[in-house]
Amino acid sequence: GSGELGGALYCDSCLFTIDGTTFTNNEAVRGGAFYISDKNADFYSTITSSTFQGNRAAPDGDGEGGAIYIDVYEGLTITGTAVLSNAASAGGGLYINSIGLDEGSLSLSNSQVAGNTAVVSGGGLFNSQGWVRIMDGATFTANAANSGGALYNDAWLRVRDAGFSANTARFGGALYNATSERSATVDTSIFGGNRSDCDGGAIYVAGQIDLTASELYGNQASVNCKDGSQNTIQSIGGAIYVAGQLMVNGSTFHDNAAFGGGALGISGSESYSSTVQVTGSAIYSNSAQFAGAVAIAGPSTTRIEQSSIYSNTAMAAGGIGSGYGGATLDIVNTTLAGNRANSLASALFVADSDVMNQEESYGPDTLLLRNVTIAGNRQNGDNSDPFFAFVGLDNGFGGPTLGITNTIIAAGEGEQACLIGSFNSQIAPTHVTNLDNDGTCGSNFKQSDTIL
Repeated sequence: GSGELGGALYCDSCLFTIDGTTFTNNEAVRGGAFYISDKNADFYSTITSSTFQGNRAAPDGDGEGGAIYIDVYEGLTITGTAVLSNAASAGGGLYINSIGLDEGSLSLSNSQVAGNTAVVSGGGLFNSQGWVRIMDGATFTANAANSGGALYNDAWLRVRDAGFSANTARFGGALYNATSERSATVDTSIFGGNRSDCDGGAIYVAGQIDLTASELYGNQASVNCKDGSQNTIQSIGGAIYVAGQLMVNGSTFHDNAAFGGGALGISGSESYSSTVQVTGSAIYSNSAQFAGAVAIAGPSTTRIEQSSIYSNTAMAAGGIGSGYGGATLDIVNTTLAGNRANSLASALFVADSDVMNQEESYGPDTLLLRNVTIAGNRQNGDNSDPFFAFVGLDNGFGGPTLGITNTIIAAGEGEQACLIGSFNSQIAPTHVTNLDNDGTCGSNFKQSDTIL
């Protein structure tokens, strides 16, 4: 069927149950197959064991909701349903304008959202102002959009026990979260093999997300991101890109890749500062050109606590690296081990400026290390230049601000322990003399030295 609203079905203030029904090849401007609106009553309806496939909502115009468009509705539960190969400008599978204004929500469980496309945002689902719960075995696979290949969220979101795989987008291969005014949480979910052309291979955080007990693996932010003039842009965040607030607890990041920050890319500027906290998590076997595990690009505050960062690789800064200055990095009760790089530092790099463009930019980084172990990292390849596990670089702007307590920094294979100062002359300010008995930081540091 075809129409302006709802190619097959139009629901205005109705209670419905759809079970075991197939909707195929329908077209509309909103709701290629089904348009739902409820302006007067509080209805809770269900869709079970059904299929929405090959429906379209004006993908070449301003169409929304390739399969389903929800205008205003209280509650809808979708279970055991497949939303396949639908298309729209926004919300290739589903578009949620507003749902759950009282206590209801859209609840999507044990369902498959796959192969849907959106020209603009939300290949699988676009949430504008709704309460959306994605849970209990729901999967988003091979969806595509410009932003949020699987899901674009600008409202309330809860994801639990869900899977996101092989989704693609320019920004946020699987999920693009745009809001910091409403809560967005992701629990016990898996993001695997998603890809972005630019930042955020799996997740792009422009607002705020809490991520708990989840696994992100094999995601990629392309090294060939292009701007409107087809100039190459350095994309960051193989798993997650942050231009907002991110809280991570008890999660794992492995085998992700990007130009910068194989696992996490954290950004900031004069107009905004990102905030990231990582607790009880493991970041390992990720890769990048710069900062194999975590890349920091500008003003931001990052705290990493009770976590392990190991076996990451990069051309420069194998573990954690700040490249543009102005970042605050607080690392507590954490181990950096087995990370590798060809240049700058194997485990940890901070500076006093924008080392990418050799200018002062946002000024010095601030680094706090408390009860941290940096050991067993090493240099990749054969390089006769001095190489270090940890570098606090003075690039001519006074050096970074450092506070280091109860910390072990030991040299790995082919490297010295640490450098504080310029590559031409090492400096050990008084507030970091606990690195070594004699107040130096370099090849003479031994792990057996007293740590104050």
